[in-house]
Amino acid sequence: MGSSQPQQDAQVLTGIIGRMEYQGLLEGPQPNADEAMLGILTRYMHLVLGYPTLTTP
Repeated sequence: MGSSQPQQDAQVLTGIIGRMEYQGLLEGPQPNADEAMLGILTRYMHLVLGYPTLTTP
């Protein structure tokens, strides 16, 4: 468990968060944005840490 490339993973995560912030500025407030962002971040963390990916019905 864990990442074999933690520095690269940190850079990718920073890029994802920056993209989300920029998208929020362009699109303005959106009711379901928090849930969608949490889903993306959760999936990324599962991939990096080697957890099994959970699927939603």
